[in-house]
Amino acid sequence: MKVNLTRTLTGWVPADDEAWRVTRRWEIGETATPDLKKAREPKSLKRYWVLVDIVLNNSGQFKTKPQVHDYFKRKAGHVIQIVEKSTGAIFEVADSIDYDTLDETEFMEVWRRIVDVVCMDILPGISEAELEFEIMKICGLAR
Repeated sequence: MKVNLTRTLTGWVPADDEAWRVTRRWEIGETATPDLKKAREPKSLKRYWVLVDIVLNNSGQFKTKPQVHDYFKRKAGHVIQIVEKSTGAIFEVADSIDYDTLDETEFMEVWRRIVDVVCMDILPGISEAELEFEIMKICGLAR
């Protein structure tokens, strides 16, 4: 069972109506073992797609957003390996970055690697700080 919890100064509390409904069934003193994941921040995904646009519009290397998206994940090492049964050859396929696949902490690790790739290989000469500032401006989070 999946419920959303919020960390407070006094501990964890249900974060929404569904979580309250579910946790009300527990007796005082009962213990639960949740699989804690930090909820994804929609602004993180927005920043990601802004970066995809920046690279698409400024690199001259890609024709579409899906190409940039796939390249980012592969270069950042966010892949799964598939073994071809007949030959044993190993193929790497870009893995998903959707909300169910990665929590916020895991996504931020992938994000850092992608920013490194952009600054070193795609748009050399732009620093991480400059890139982050441009992304934040486009997202309306900086001036």
